[in-house]
Amino acid sequence: MKDTITVQLNIQADFQTIQALRRVLTHDQTASHLARLVGELATSTLADYGVGDFELTSVLKVSPSREPKKGKRPPLPVVTDNRLVTRDLDEDAIILDLDLNNSADWPYWLEFLGHSRSFRYESQAGRFTALKEKRGSSYKWYAHRRIKGQLKRRYLGVNDNLTAQKLRETAVDLAQLD
Repeated sequence: MKDTITVQLNIQADFQTIQALRRVLTHDQTASHLARLVGELATSTLADYGVGDFELTSVLKVSPSREPKKGKRPPLPVVTDNRLVTRDLDEDAIILDLDLNNSADWPYWLEFLGHSRSFRYESQAGRFTALKEKRGSSYKWYAHRRIKGQLKRRYLGVNDNLTAQKLRETAVDLAQLD
């Protein structure tokens, strides 16, 4: 019987880098190539030490971002004044600050949320919680707001349709029901 050693690689980087790595590493060809490279490096290193018989199996696992276990949940990201702000658990540090009118950041955040599929929208026009829900083979966004004890929903659309104007119009529509 042989003992087993498991090697874990943790990468800490900014949100966009981690999401890009997840996309790349989930492709089977890339994952097997990286696992093979790690295996070759370990085999050559061990061979230099003249160790006995060993068998090396390389496995690459890409994990989703981790949510806190029990206890306090991270606050929902909030969109207000055409900006999305994500805060830490204590709500005192801004983790991410995106301009909805920026042609690159906002769609990217919508596509690769990672741990969260929702955010709060707050403006003078109204407020709601936006939820990304799986419908068939794709994801769609819906606005949710409880009004007089009843949950009201509005279809927001796919990521490409989620503009600052669409969010504002939906907030106005839901506010008129109040």
